[in-house]
Amino acid sequence: MYLQPFQAEHKSYEKQLSDSASDQDDKDQNIDQTLINPSAQGLQRFDYFSRTKETATFRITALSLASANAAAAKLQKCYHENVKTPSYDTQHLERWDNLQRNSLLSACKQVHVDVTLNYNLNRIELRGFLSDLDRIRTHEIIKEAEQDVHEKQHALLMSKQVQWSRIDVDWTGDVLTPYDPLTNYRIEMAYINKDPNKMLGATYIDFAKWKELPETPGDPNHPPVSVHRHSITEEMAFENPQHWKGMGKNELDLVPLQENNPEYEKVETAFRESVKQPSTKIVRIERVQNTTLHKQYMALKAEMRRRVKDCERTTLWHGTKEKSVDGIVRFGFNRSYSGGNKRTAHGQGVYFATEASYSCHNQYAKKDSQGQRRLFLCKALVGKYVKGHKDMRVADHNVFDSAVDDVNNPGIFVIFKDVQAYPEYLIICKDK
Repeated sequence: MYLQPFQAEHKSYEKQLSDSASDQDDKDQNIDQTLINPSAQGLQRFDYFSRTKETATFRITALSLASANAAAAKLQKCYHENVKTPSYDTQHLERWDNLQRNSLLSACKQVHVDVTLNYNLNRIELRGFLSDLDRIRTHEIIKEAEQDVHEKQHALLMSKQVQWSRIDVDWTGDVLTPYDPLTNYRIEMAYINKDPNKMLGATYIDFAKWKELPETPGDPNHPPVSVHRHSITEEMAFENPQHWKGMGKNELDLVPLQENNPEYEKVETAFRESVKQPSTKIVRIERVQNTTLHKQYMALKAEMRRRVKDCERTTLWHGTKEKSVDGIVRFGFNRSYSGGNKRTAHGQGVYFATEASYSCHNQYAKKDSQGQRRLFLCKALVGKYVKGHKDMRVADHNVFDSAVDDVNNPGIFVIFKDVQAYPEYLIICKDK
């Protein structure tokens, strides 16, 4: 239906619809300027959405100012309903390198999405149109970055256990040239897992010949060179516990314990005395056998004992939800896998309780669809501890190894390194 208004009474109202969340200057923040290492403190904002110069102008023709304002209000409402501000918690945002950080910034800049890096909370906050946010692989970028940080942490610890080197030759004779920690870690993991060859870009390690060989035979830029493996820590420290079941070539196994087994009874007694709930029924107990994780734990223990003789607690509890169990069993207590309940009262680390009754609470050991809860009985390297606080991301000034709720009588321990605790047993229980 077309309405021809009276010429004398017709008025045209133009509304400029724009949204700006910043009064800052219009200086462009391009990715090239972010290549300098960040301070990783406070907030860093990148306004690719708020500062965009693209605007939309709508000319609204109506019979009255009230009608024009109503139409403009509806357009504004539609606009704001499509602007979203999701946030994503990370574990190690302050440890992201420039490549990881710029991968996120570049993806956001391309589709005009604001980014705030909140290093105080290890949180990424985005702002933009919903359709643009959906085009960013945010979860994949965060997952890849966190996994890379996690691998580098393991690599640093592995470099204190084992060092692989090239045997180069100069005028003085044979010279050992160590591989960098990340390459060293990848070579060692391939060696442990019996991978026949380990690619290193244009070369690979042939473990049968103990040589680094070029991928293309005869490549003059990468002549064959012998390699050497040196075990820094005594092999005794790396041996699996004697009571573990034989694992063959496997690096990981979950071993169910039989109820009439003394080991089962020992774990059951510790649980019963600590959970203090007679109505709780144990469904099963499984021993966690993770060779790589245990070796890393023992290496850190050997290092810590040089500073703190009594550095270990052997009976600590950690409650978690069902979907986090596999990550903990495989990779240890990385906060990405260990429950996600966002406990931060005593520090931003992984929490362990001296009493199973605390960890068994549904806030931590959440019931699954069958009403079952999951707790780990752990040993942890608490070392020298200090009273924690909610903003603590690492033990203060590297003087302390962990945080607690009460220095004189700790009921809660908080650790900040992935291999600082080992999950010895998984206990699955439910209410009778």
